[in-house]
Amino acid sequence: MLGPQRYSLSTISEALASGGLVMEDIPLPGQWKLTDADYVGSAATEREKALRLGRIKKRDQRWHVLSEVIGAAKAQDIVPVAYLLVEKITEVSRRHGISKPTIYSWLHRFWAGRECLNSLLPNTNRCGSPGSRKKQTGRRLGRKSQRYKAGRVQSEGYSLKEGDPERLACGYALVKPGVTLRDAYLLTMGAYWSSPHQDECGKLQYELFPDHMRPTQPQFAYWGRKLHGSPLRRKVMGLDRWLTSTLAVAGSAQDQVHAVGQMAMIDSTSTDLYLTSMMSRHLVLPPMARTIVIEVRSTCAMGFHVGWEDPSSDTSLLAILCAAQDKKEIVARYGIDIELDEWPGMLHRLYLADNGEMKSEAIKEAEKQFRFGVEFAKAYSGQSKSLVESSHHATHKALDHKLPGTTRGKQRKRGQPDPKSEALWNYGEYMPEFILELIAYNNQEVPDLAPVDMVRVGIAPTRINIFRWLRDHGVRADIGFDLDQLRAFTLPSYKAVFRRDGVHLLTEDGSTRIRGHRFFAEEVVADARWQKAATDNRSVDLTVKLNPQDLTHVWLPTEEGLVCLPNVQAEQALLDGLTLGDWKGFLGEEALRNDSGRQAKDQHELDKLVRRDKVSRAATAEKKKELQESSVAPTPVKNQSLRQNKAQEKEHLSPKTLTGSGDTGSEKIPPASPSAPDAAEIAMEDFMREFG
Repeated sequence: MLGPQRYSLSTISEALASGGLVMEDIPLPGQWKLTDADYVGSAATEREKALRLGRIKKRDQRWHVLSEVIGAAKAQDIVPVAYLLVEKITEVSRRHGISKPTIYSWLHRFWAGRECLNSLLPNTNRCGSPGSRKKQTGRRLGRKSQRYKAGRVQSEGYSLKEGDPERLACGYALVKPGVTLRDAYLLTMGAYWSSPHQDECGKLQYELFPDHMRPTQPQFAYWGRKLHGSPLRRKVMGLDRWLTSTLAVAGSAQDQVHAVGQMAMIDSTSTDLYLTSMMSRHLVLPPMARTIVIEVRSTCAMGFHVGWEDPSSDTSLLAILCAAQDKKEIVARYGIDIELDEWPGMLHRLYLADNGEMKSEAIKEAEKQFRFGVEFAKAYSGQSKSLVESSHHATHKALDHKLPGTTRGKQRKRGQPDPKSEALWNYGEYMPEFILELIAYNNQEVPDLAPVDMVRVGIAPTRINIFRWLRDHGVRADIGFDLDQLRAFTLPSYKAVFRRDGVHLLTEDGSTRIRGHRFFAEEVVADARWQKAATDNRSVDLTVKLNPQDLTHVWLPTEEGLVCLPNVQAEQALLDGLTLGDWKGFLGEEALRNDSGRQAKDQHELDKLVRRDKVSRAATAEKKKELQESSVAPTPVKNQSLRQNKAQEKEHLSPKTLTGSGDTGSEKIPPASPSAPDAAEIAMEDFMREFG
């Protein structure tokens, strides 16, 4: 109803009596109930705040006009004689230059809104022709780039042309588990806004157009959602995670520290990825466990351990060891070349961990020796270790959930493909990508954490730069240590034996030697245990320190300290990415194959023995027959000339003799005298007579 209408009293009475006219209490919109300060202060953005201030200004202007029409009179007094306002509205319209229909519209809106002043707020937030596509023009719509505003580029940006929204929507359809919005955007840009060319190896490469000649990611997301529909987040994420409530904690992790080395967070998680063995792509391995150490002040990833061992104090100590040393040699094993101090290490004064993984005697002993502390977060309180938990999610999203064989952190439901059947990558291929992700994470800029002096000198505020700046300027609280001593307390112990040729690893029970790997160095020659093994030609039991993910060397505890023993037997292919668990798995599969082929092997050996015995029996029978048919007694073996016999045999086996040409009248070799059969021959004859 555009305004109040007049009816006769009888019509109103009949409508009330018949129920056709009822009183209805319509609640006011929520924004009308707010004060001006609350209305402006509740805006989510500065832009919306400015828009609300403009609406308040327009509201006051409208009320200024209406107040000259109705004054302080109430609607119940004016509505019955509203026709008397015609002259006053005409006069106000002429005075302010506003059309009479506009003033009537404001008046009716004011009365319908219970004479609430905020009912005069304009509904401009609902403008824009919802549901209809805005016509594309030659000028780019939306906010201009910062570089254009600064005068560094001449183009405002790419203006969408006919068909471009549909192309963006097609690319947006690629978004699914394993393909993020960013991935889909880049694939779409590579398909429609790039120039393909072949590189020097003949591979097809796609070079993206400059950013002002292609759509932006916000444009991609806008048109993708508009034309293709919003992602089915509830279906993708799962009902449980969708309904899970999260606890927001005030403040930040940096509130607890002021220097690097003061605190680190350590946590373990699954890689959510099935891998294949280094020895065979058909041998599928379960997801590994990954332990990460995050420095709290700079949020830099300091160390890691990735392997098939269950999370425990051993894996935590290995991650602490990695975090404490420079990573140049560690990453070089996976083909990644970085400079010294490009990824430095540090032993932190305090480690915040889960309640359970770092409770062991080994941790207590390391705490006493190096004087670092371990604190345990409350159970089911992931926000207590927010930095390392966020790092897990970022790595899952950027790497793990994009590779073939990923579980995406969920159990497979009925009808879904088994991720084990899609496993392709192996450990040697996964680790370089994981390390590169950590390096990229450390090189992300975090300006809020950067010291002011560092920004002033023009150093990029990346995590690793912040860490090095604070370390080099004395803002550090780490613990000094000897690296060999730290290895002795953090590397797990493995059973091994000293032999004359070096150190050999044993299985967990100490009964079987693990073949394929042997460790030796000149320093062990002076060790009494090796001298005993070399002199007595026997094995001497010992214990070595070993990182199960690195078989290139082991550490031997001696009276002089830890001695590094390189692997002198394994091929380089076995050292690049091959873990101890992977090698044990291969040996186990090989042993299983040998057991499975034992029947065929035994059958082959039996057939060989029977075949050879048949030849021996036939030769024995021929020898007896030759003796019986000969009229001349054979020359005893001790009186025969072996040289003459050899010459005659060579003449007999010559090609000329074998082809049937030439003189074949050579003398026959006199047969040797037969010997009496023994008991073994008699038994063999009985066996062949029954089964042969």
